[in-house]
Amino acid sequence: MPRQSRRWNPGDAANSFVRVVLSDAGELLGGLSEDEWQRTLAFFDHRCAYTGEKLGAEAVRDHAVPVNRTHCGLHLYGNVLPTTRAANSEKGGQHWREFVEGSEQAARIQEFIAQSGYEEKAELLGGLQAYCETMYRVVDGMCRTAKKVLAERLEASGTGVTPAAKSERRNRGGLALTFVPDGPETAFKERLLRKARGMVSHYLSGRQ
Repeated sequence: MPRQSRRWNPGDAANSFVRVVLSDAGELLGGLSEDEWQRTLAFFDHRCAYTGEKLGAEAVRDHAVPVNRTHCGLHLYGNVLPTTRAANSEKGGQHWREFVEGSEQAARIQEFIAQSGYEEKAELLGGLQAYCETMYRVVDGMCRTAKKVLAERLEASGTGVTPAAKSERRNRGGLALTFVPDGPETAFKERLLRKARGMVSHYLSGRQ
């Protein structure tokens, strides 16, 4: 069975949850219709909203306010701008104000967002960013709790101590033991009690 190539962390699940919330919020507020996208292209004269460069047949759609935990933007008319692929890549997860600060395009973008009514719609949800931050912490905590529960179940099963528990014991100065012959820990203990004899191997390095 191939090993998992990527380690998924609690933050991954929490960020995904926030994105689902923001996606649902944008959809509930109307999203972005094809007609609205064409109006957006016309407003910017089929040019990149960030650079003013003439766009080709396919314009990249970029969220002026990113759809993430930090900015809580929505996929909604007024927040989706036409850009070149290069500008979209360079902007990344930045807020549009940060990206175009001091440029000739800033005033034009602000005008578009204002006339679209995007900010007023987003405010209807009330405290969206605070809600997303709270839910991020909740999901992150649930994932961490789930890992602890699984580790406790594995240890209680009698099949051995989890790698995390072994590492913790070593860090506290305890002696890490390897049972020979291999087998359930309980069976080894029974044989040890019957014979009252065990063996500890010493390595040349001094490690036991």
